[in-house]
Amino acid sequence: FPVTIMSVEEIAKKLQRRPSTISDYIINNFGASQLNTSAPIKSILKKEPFYEELKSQFSAEELKMFEYHYTNMNSQFQDDVFHTEKGQIIDLCKLEILMGRCLIRQRKNMEEQTTLERELAQEREAGENADHDRINHLLQLIAQLGAASNNMQREYKELLERKTTCLRDIKGTRAELRKNLEESNKENFGTLLTRLAMDGEYRRKGGIEIETYR
Repeated sequence: FPVTIMSVEEIAKKLQRRPSTISDYIINNFGASQLNTSAPIKSILKKEPFYEELKSQFSAEELKMFEYHYTNMNSQFQDDVFHTEKGQIIDLCKLEILMGRCLIRQRKNMEEQTTLERELAQEREAGENADHDRINHLLQLIAQLGAASNNMQREYKELLERKTTCLRDIKGTRAELRKNLEESNKENFGTLLTRLAMDGEYRRKGGIEIETYR
């Protein structure tokens, strides 16, 4: 049978329950990773004050890509994002769009350069009847496109370096996230052991709670 993926809101509407009830059930029984959260994140994004500015900065297709990167970055942080980190994620998404623009310009540049080189070859095949003024003009255009291509390569490299720096700053790489999680778990476990050793009332309440699950 075909499987249909539904958001929390869609399930809640179907079962006539509150979305929070559905979310709690999924988290308690299947884990938070099973939640389809991209729709709520995107909905929240569209209500942000800066969203109107994004609409004026990017085309419709670019805005879709921005939303894609934004929702995925938020999901990577399990939606636990501070205000400063939100600004960094926005910058990172903008860098992704600018890098995409750069690659599109580079492709168009290469296509135009290929066309001009073909025209140049055809003109030269005319031999003595060739239009030398046109040949020189084509050579100038090809040289300009070559220079523009080099500039775009440098621009893309700079954007890539800024993206790498941005990822490092917000600890967005998988290795750094794993390191933070491991450090957090060690710290929490250490705190638990210390409290168990030092706080008798905490030990007593913990023992009662454990007994209720036997």
